[in-house]
Amino acid sequence: MMTIEDIYKNIPFTSYQNKAFASIMYLGVMGERYIETKLAEFNISTQQFRILRLLRRTTDGMPIYTIAQYLPDRKSDISRLIERMHKSGLVSRKRDKKDKRVYNVLINQAGLNILAAIDSKEGDINFDIPDFNEEKAKILYEHLQVLVDAFYKALP
Repeated sequence: MMTIEDIYKNIPFTSYQNKAFASIMYLGVMGERYIETKLAEFNISTQQFRILRLLRRTTDGMPIYTIAQYLPDRKSDISRLIERMHKSGLVSRKRDKKDKRVYNVLINQAGLNILAAIDSKEGDINFDIPDFNEEKAKILYEHLQVLVDAFYKALP
C-alpha cells in the first residue's frame, strides 16, 4: 500500500498546506476513479450521476446553466452531456414557464430507475473506510468546508 510520502517523495513542497492541497487533489482523482468503476455497470459517467442526483431533488427541473454551477468540472460541455442524457432517455427538456428562452432539464423515469438501482447498492458504491468513524469524518468535512469557502472567495 502506498503512503502519501511515497506518492510525493520526489516533490519538494514549500509548506504542509501545499502538500495537503496536492493530497486532496490526488484523493479527488482516486475517488472519481473508484466511483467510475462502481457506475460502469449502470452505463453512466460520474458527471451524469451527479446531474441525475441533482435533478431528482427538483419537481420542475433545472436550467442547464444552473446545473453547471453544481458540477465540479465547469469546463465540461454541459449542453452536450445533457443532450446525450436526453437521447438515452435519462432526462427530458421543457421550456421554462416564465422565460421561454430557457429550457429546464427534468429527470425521466429511466434516470430515476438508475438512481434507485444505485441506491439499492449504496453500500457497494459508498466507500467504507476502516478506522474512519463519523466523528473523524465530521472534523474532516469541517476542514474541507474551510477550503471550499476559500476557493469560492478566490475564484472569479
